[in-house]
Amino acid sequence: MIAIIPKNLAKPGYKFKFIGTINECNKCNLLNVCKNIEKEKVYEVKDIKDKSFECIISGTAIVCEIFETVIETTVDKRNAYEGAKISLEKESCLEISCENFIICNNILHGKFVVKRILKDVDCKKGLNLVKVLLK
Repeated sequence: MIAIIPKNLAKPGYKFKFIGTINECNKCNLLNVCKNIEKEKVYEVKDIKDKSFECIISGTAIVCEIFETVIETTVDKRNAYEGAKISLEKESCLEISCENFIICNNILHGKFVVKRILKDVDCKKGLNLVKVLLK
């Protein structure tokens, strides 16, 4: 699949949840490219193409090849079961020496579906967390 990604985010491995277009997008000649991907799905940038455009919303945007993917993160164990619809709005954890620091501090917010429970997480703050795959 092809998408147009803001220049500062257009890097292989970057994951995002497409929340849709806004009214200003209706004036753009490239609207169909942005509507080519499905709203509320998570995607990852696979490759960056040698083509850029000016986006009314994000400035310079790069043409990228993307694919649908899942997010690996931690959630409260009480809310985690396969198929659960959850809202992810995490606060930053400052335990930088923790082995789970990166996975616990993703910056994604929104509504997701738990696809798989991976394992319990040993949280230095004493939170009851599990590592999950979200879609």
